[in-house]
Amino acid sequence: MVALLAAGGVAVLGGGLLVAANRKTTLMANTALQSNTTQGVSVPMTGGTGTHQANAVGQKTANGKVIGSTKQAKNTAVAFTNPTDQKDSLLMHLTTGTFSAFERGCTHEGVNVNYDLGTHTLVCPAHGAIFNAATGAVIQGPATKPIPKVTIRVNGDGTITV
Repeated sequence: MVALLAAGGVAVLGGGLLVAANRKTTLMANTALQSNTTQGVSVPMTGGTGTHQANAVGQKTANGKVIGSTKQAKNTAVAFTNPTDQKDSLLMHLTTGTFSAFERGCTHEGVNVNYDLGTHTLVCPAHGAIFNAATGAVIQGPATKPIPKVTIRVNGDGTITV
């Protein structure tokens, strides 16, 4: 599976879809994600021990709705539906070790962007717009506006919530 993701593939883990796309696999990843449920796609989390066990993706907690886990591998992205506005979004664990989340709709024409493993950017398959995966800023047009950020919280119990 690691080789598949490193090559820019799409892997299914326990009913969830882990997206790691490059230009060649972006269309395949978009098709796979669009065919999924309206509740989004997530990778199930493994629990911790004792009272610090991580909550399941989609569960509501005092910190918000769980969308991911700090156990997510670096340089990967997980698709989810933003519970605030019901828009397709991506949670990324960047190579720097930080997490970021953005809505997937390109600000040019609304086509879903994907995380590119090689360039560590968000790439639109329609017209080649490229966005910074840490800030959402436009790196290359035709898009002229940054991609909308999703505010996330990385919690002490290992959950990531919106």
